[in-house]
Amino acid sequence: MILPAWGAGDPGSNPGGPILLLVFIMTEKYTKYEIARIIGARALQIAMGAPPLIKVPNGLIDPIDIAMKEFEKGVIPITVRRRLPPKKEVIV
Repeated sequence: MILPAWGAGDPGSNPGGPILLLVFIMTEKYTKYEIARIIGARALQIAMGAPPLIKVPNGLIDPIDIAMKEFEKGVIPITVRRRLPPKKEVIV
């Protein structure tokens, strides 16, 4: 999305008119790399003895499968910090 932005905060300060800036609108959706990292980190925690955050169905013993079920239910307490170019961060 491209939005107009003015020089020093008001339209009169930039005699040439608005400067177009590219503004990235970040969504709450994770990338496939972020999903892989979240599930992998949680699976490692489960493998090292952390208690599952969901009721584990009978026969489900693989930590990766348990972590995937937790991710699908949205109970994994892990946040993602995206670093953006002008030294800004977005926490998803």
